[in-house]
Amino acid sequence: MSREGMAVRLTHAVGGLLGLFCLALAVVLVLGVAVGVWVVVYRGPSVRIERSGDEVRFDVSQLGEYCIGVSEIRLTEQERGEVVWMAKGGMQAFSSLCAFTLREGTNPVVPDGTDDMFAVIPPRAESFTVSGGTPYSIRICGNNGFAYDRCTRLSVTF
Repeated sequence: MSREGMAVRLTHAVGGLLGLFCLALAVVLVLGVAVGVWVVVYRGPSVRIERSGDEVRFDVSQLGEYCIGVSEIRLTEQERGEVVWMAKGGMQAFSSLCAFTLREGTNPVVPDGTDDMFAVIPPRAESFTVSGGTPYSIRICGNNGFAYDRCTRLSVTF
């Protein structure tokens, strides 16, 4: 084979590799944009959980210091599927609640530190009870940091 023929084959091989590299780069960029859109639009609020004895503290502040609000909290007993407690924000889209604590035993229906939420379940009650050793699912809805009202679901046992 002549030198010219080898040069042509080498050029085609390099061009083919360059084309594959560009295609792979385009796929990575499209996936990166898709993940970014998902994070901005569809993810729920960030929730930090801190345990202390029979108490569990849920912190929904953004970046650990900015209170961006909660629109709904729902605590469901996982085994029976029964909603034990549900609180919603009042007149505003998001309540001023940034953190709340639930403990084994009796809990107030309106979390401490807020006056702009009301209890939906249990109706017309002052408190609800959380049983120790029982798995619960908690759904916290609110501002996801990008002004979208989305929900985060977590499992917790007291």
